[in-house]
Amino acid sequence: MAKDANVDKIRKQLLKQLESGEDIDYGRILELSLELSELDEDNVRFSVDASHISRLGRELVVKKETAVSELVKNAYDADATEVTLTFEDADLAGGRLIIEDNGHGMTREQLIAGFMRISTTDKVHEQYSPKYKRLRAGRKGIGRFAAHRLGKKLKVVTQNKQSTFALQIDIDWSHFEADQDLIIISNHINEIPKTRENGTIIIIDDLEDGWTVASLKSVYRYLADLLQPFPISKTLETDTKDPGFAVKILRSLNNESEEVASTEKLVFEYALAEIMGSVDKKGEIRWSIQSQQLDINESKKLKGNNLELESNGFQFLKNVNLKAFYYIYNGRDSNYLPGHINTLIATLARDRGGIRVYRNGFRVLPYGEREDDWLRLDEESARRSLLPPYKNQNFFGFVELVDPNGEVFEETASREYLINNQGFQELIKFCKIILTAAITRVAEARGKKIKPTKSNITPSERLRTAVDTIRRITDEIEHSSSNKTPEQITTRQVETTKAIQSAIQVLEESVGAQQDKEEELLNEISMLRVLASLGLSIGQFNHEIRNMFPALLADTYSLIQVTSGDSHEKALRLKKNIQSFRTYTSYFDKSVSANARRETVIQDIGKILRSFWEVVTPACQRRDIEFPEPTIREYDLFTIPMHSSEWTSILFNLFTNSRKAIARAGHETGKILVTAGREKGKIIVDFVDNGDGILPENRERIFDAFFTTSYTSSTEAEDEDDDLLGTGLGLKILKDIVTSYNGEINLVGAPRGYVTCFRIEIPEASKEQLEAYD
Repeated sequence: MAKDANVDKIRKQLLKQLESGEDIDYGRILELSLELSELDEDNVRFSVDASHISRLGRELVVKKETAVSELVKNAYDADATEVTLTFEDADLAGGRLIIEDNGHGMTREQLIAGFMRISTTDKVHEQYSPKYKRLRAGRKGIGRFAAHRLGKKLKVVTQNKQSTFALQIDIDWSHFEADQDLIIISNHINEIPKTRENGTIIIIDDLEDGWTVASLKSVYRYLADLLQPFPISKTLETDTKDPGFAVKILRSLNNESEEVASTEKLVFEYALAEIMGSVDKKGEIRWSIQSQQLDINESKKLKGNNLELESNGFQFLKNVNLKAFYYIYNGRDSNYLPGHINTLIATLARDRGGIRVYRNGFRVLPYGEREDDWLRLDEESARRSLLPPYKNQNFFGFVELVDPNGEVFEETASREYLINNQGFQELIKFCKIILTAAITRVAEARGKKIKPTKSNITPSERLRTAVDTIRRITDEIEHSSSNKTPEQITTRQVETTKAIQSAIQVLEESVGAQQDKEEELLNEISMLRVLASLGLSIGQFNHEIRNMFPALLADTYSLIQVTSGDSHEKALRLKKNIQSFRTYTSYFDKSVSANARRETVIQDIGKILRSFWEVVTPACQRRDIEFPEPTIREYDLFTIPMHSSEWTSILFNLFTNSRKAIARAGHETGKILVTAGREKGKIIVDFVDNGDGILPENRERIFDAFFTTSYTSSTEAEDEDDDLLGTGLGLKILKDIVTSYNGEINLVGAPRGYVTCFRIEIPEASKEQLEAYD
C-alpha cells in the first residue's frame, strides 16, 4: 500500500511539472522519473554516481601535458588548421587556459550528443574528419575528462559556418559530487553572438597545476605527430587537400604576452644550418649556408665544371628556389640540441621531414610526404656513400618552382606528381647538388669524415700480427741474452722473459678462439646475406613500382573521366587499389630506410600499432579478415630504446603468419586482434588470430630456425593464399630481436573466439630514459 501511495504521489508531481507550460523544470522531471524507476520491483537499472566524472578525469588522464594534447587533438579532428593556447597567469595553480581553434565547430546537436555524452561512438563510426579526411587523433571521449583534469571550471564556446549564433556552455566540476546521480546535474547552455565564422574556444579556469616554460614546451612533444612545418602557401576554396596544422603556445603574465612555443620558434631556430639555393632565369646556380653554431656564413656561385654539368648552369631549369633547415640529432658525436627539443624535432622529422615541392605557390603531392623519397636521400644514406647525416629526416625544406605557363613543369592528370621530363631531372640534380654541398661543408666545420674508408683486416689477423710482433721482440731479447754471461743476466730479465712467453701463449689461445668466433659469424652472415638479398630485391621492386605510380594514377583518372556505369565503378575501384598498393609499398620503403638507422630510440607502442593497422587494413578487407583498430589499454606505452624497423619486422611477420593460418583454416571470415598494455614494468602486446592454430607437438619448435608449418610453394597455385611459402626464419628472427632487449615472446592462451595468441613482452622505458629522450 505504501508503495502504491508513493507511486501516486510521484505521478501527481510529474503531471504538475508537465502541465506547467513554459516553466517546465526539466531537472525536477528527471529526479521524479528516477524516484519512480526505483519503485519498479520487477526490474533494476544501472545508475552512475556524479563523482565518477572526477575519477575518470584523474585515472584516464594522469599527466597534465597529455590532457592539453587531447584537447588540441580534438581541434585537429575538427579540421582546424590553427590552434592557439594561451596560459594566463598560470605559473602557479589557479590560472586560466584558453584554447582557440578555427575548426568546423559544433551544432547544438553535436555538442549535446558528442561532447556532453560519455563514451560516444562518433570516432568509431567516423574515423576520418569530414573536410580533410584526417585519421582522427583524439582518444574516444577523453576530451571532457582532460578538461576536468586541468581545472575546476570549463567554458565552451562554439560556432559553425551555418549557424547565426554561437553556443556557450558552462561546467563547474565541483557540482559533480558523490551520492548524486550524474543525470540530475545540469549545465547551462546559452545562445550568444558569434565572434568568428567557425571554430571553438575552450576556457579552463582555476587550473589545478602551475605551468613553467619547460612544461609548456613539453606539450609540443605530445603534438609532434600533428604539426606541419610547411603549410601550403595558397589554398582553393574547393580544395580538400590538408593544408597542415599549426599550434602556437602563448604565456601571459600581468597582461603581457609572449610566444613560448610554435613550429617556427621551437623548430627552425634550433637548426644546425640554414641552406638556400637558387637557379636564376639564365639557369645559373647560387647557394648559401649559415650556421651560428659552426660559425659558417658563406654564399657563392657554383660552376658547372664542379657539378658534373655540361655548362655553368641548367638548360631547362629556371627560376627555382630551395630553402632547407638541416639537423643532426643527438648521438655519440653530436650534442647540438637540448634533450627535449631533440626528441620533438626528431619525432616531427620522421613524419614531416624532407624536401617538399611548390609550383606557382601550390603544393605538389606527394613530394616530401613520409612515404616519398623522391631525392633518394634515404636510399643513398643507407648505402653510406657519404658519412654525414643525409636522410629526409635531417631536413625540413621546400623547393619553389615559378612556371606560370607550365613551360617546364606540368602535373599529371591526378594533380599528383610532376611529369618526369628533362626539367624534372634537372630539378632533382639541383636539389642534390645544394644539399650535398651543404652537408659536406657542415662536416668539414665539425671535423668529421665525409667519405668512408675500408679495411679488410679481420680482428684475428690483427691479433696474429700483434703476437708475431711480440714474439719477434722476445726472440731479439733472447738472442741478445745468449751473448751475455749468466752473471750479466738478472733475475728481473728472466722473469720478464717468462711473463712475455706466458702472454704469448694466452694470445695464441685468443687467436684460436677469435678465429672460431669469426667462422661462426661467417656462417651467420651467410644466412643473413640471403635475407639481405631478399631485402634488396624488395627495395628494387619498390623502386621500380614507385616510378610507375604517376602513370598508373594518370591513366586511372583518365578512365574515370571517360567511363560510366559498371566500367566507371571498376575504374574507381582500380584507383582505390592502386592507392592501397602505394601505401603498402611505402611501408616497406620506410622499413628498409629505418634498418639503416643505427641509433635506438624509445618506441611509442600505441603509435606503432595504429600505423601498422592503417597499412594492413586494406589487405584485410580484401581477404574478409576482421581486424579492428588495436586496443590500447594504457596510455604512454613507451618501450626501452629500440629500432622502429624491428617493430615493423615483428608485426608484419606475425600478420603474415596469421593471414596464412586463417587461409588454411578455411574460415568464411577471419579475425585478427591486437591489444597492448603494461604489466610489472613490461609493455605487453598480444597478437591474436582465429587461424588453424599450432599443433601441440610443434609448439616447442616454432622458434627454431628453418622450422615452418607453411605449405611448399608451387607454380600451380591458382590463388595467392593457395601458395603459402614459409622460410622458417620469421619467428626465429622475431625471438632474436625480442630477447636482445631482455624481452620475451611466447605462445599463450587465446581469448574466446580465437585460436592462437603470441605475446610479446618488452621492458618499459624507465623514468631516466624518458627524461633523457624528453
